[in-house]
Amino acid sequence: MASGVYKNIEDVQIGDRVLNMHGRPVTVVNAWCTGIREVMAVRHVHSPRETVVTPDHQFWVGDLSTVGAATLSSRGYAGVLNKPTRSGDSKIRWKAVGEAQGDVFLMPRTLHFEWPETFQIHLGDFAVRQAQLAARAQTELSAGYDLGYLFGTFLGDGHAFLNHNGSETRTGSEIGRVDWYFSSEEGHIADKLIETVQRVTGLTPVRKPDGNIIRIYLYSLPWARLLAQFGKRDQKTLPQAYRAAHPGYLQGLKDGLLDSDGYVAADGRQCFVNTSRDLMELFGLLCHLTEGSLPNMQVEPGNVGGSRV
Repeated sequence: MASGVYKNIEDVQIGDRVLNMHGRPVTVVNAWCTGIREVMAVRHVHSPRETVVTPDHQFWVGDLSTVGAATLSSRGYAGVLNKPTRSGDSKIRWKAVGEAQGDVFLMPRTLHFEWPETFQIHLGDFAVRQAQLAARAQTELSAGYDLGYLFGTFLGDGHAFLNHNGSETRTGSEIGRVDWYFSSEEGHIADKLIETVQRVTGLTPVRKPDGNIIRIYLYSLPWARLLAQFGKRDQKTLPQAYRAAHPGYLQGLKDGLLDSDGYVAADGRQCFVNTSRDLMELFGLLCHLTEGSLPNMQVEPGNVGGSRV
């Protein structure tokens, strides 16, 4: 979708904005149901799940049926596909997925999401006493690397804790805090996050070593309310209101996700492991927007703590 999220094609409605084959936003002008059809599953390395389509669904593909592995390795996909066949025909075309053989699925080089360059967050909107908040914390926030890093680490390993004292309604006394957890070997990441939180919020988080775990607490009801919008566990997502095209912000988001719930392998590959499909898709988009390529994704077997993606 032009908003940067994925939607099942059966849920796309007239008036929705989607990206076309050139990566440009366009408006859906018609939609119809074709009834019960035979379908097939297409497994793409850039998605953790199969894509279910009808066999006659047209895909934008590159024909590699006559290209050897050695040629592809030496010249790359772009170099091979940009060169016409001996008869002068293009190797790039539309093809029904049921007829695809020796083809590679293609995507636009650039994705033009309809994201603003930045956004504004008024932290006072999440406060009970705005005057007291303004006296002790940063209240006006906008997209930038530090805010992206704070959001990214929270999405990966953070938790927003909210509780009402004496009442289940908002008329009671409400308390809140934000928690992050890191292993004792990730002290440098914990230090970076603490410094980032201080710059963004104007508050000083508390660091508490606990055996092999480093716990970081930010005691702030407004921040807990703000970050509670991001969901929990496998339902975590970056709300649409906080998606922006600011380059530094996008890099901060990706670095935060990687530092909190990812790692860099010995061969330099950036790996991200999470149970939220929305976060997996977000990480893929961030890789594409910051580095120009999508990562490979796969579903891993579940463990005692739940499923892994």
